[in-house]
Amino acid sequence: LILASWWANFLVVLLLVLAYFFASLSPLSQICPALANLRPAAADQLFAIGRTWYLVSGYGLFRRMTGVGQASAVLANSGGVAIPTVARPELELQGSDDGKQWTALEFRFKPGNVTDAPVWTGFPGFPGSFSGMHQPRLDWQMWFAALGSYQHNPWLVSLVIKLLGSSQDAKNLMAPERWPPEWRGEGKAPKQIRIIAFEYDFSRLNSTDAASGKWWSRKRVGEYLPPLYKDHPAIVEFQ
Repeated sequence: LILASWWANFLVVLLLVLAYFFASLSPLSQICPALANLRPAAADQLFAIGRTWYLVSGYGLFRRMTGVGQASAVLANSGGVAIPTVARPELELQGSDDGKQWTALEFRFKPGNVTDAPVWTGFPGFPGSFSGMHQPRLDWQMWFAALGSYQHNPWLVSLVIKLLGSSQDAKNLMAPERWPPEWRGEGKAPKQIRIIAFEYDFSRLNSTDAASGKWWSRKRVGEYLPPLYKDHPAIVEFQ
């Protein structure tokens, strides 16, 4: 009797797990078209039922934050077939002393320099790992800011103002050791700062970017925040 009860419980749990798995195939196939022909016909019905009870959901925010499934392209290693590409939105802060030559103000964790490997912030001892568990809050918030505009992210304008004012506390949230020497130390800062929006994707195997040592390929989207300087009228008004 006990054995029969155990098997009955096991089968119930197994059926629930399978139903949950097949229900998740419906939204997953939207970002991975290859699954569209593999999922059973009942997957969409299971998804509709599960969504009513908030057991499953779509990948709306995930798709916006990563660009997965939003575009496709024929890549060097895709065999002449268009495959889904990634368009992860990222912001790059750039500094300048003359308004002509601009240099990236690097962060510690978020994608920036296309030759830098992604930083793993999990367990110490792993290659490329930050020492210890860590949530890089500023880098994480930059990702969300990239989904909107600076008008909806006044904290980002405040960050730029702090950097223009050579705030060492603000610099330490980023990676000033990778900035030009004239902007690193106490009381030093670029005269102007702007923000440029990009779309990032991992370099694909056998691509020109990968062959040249680039972890990322990126495309400039446009100017996110126009150049600001310390006594800019907009900053005076903002403060």
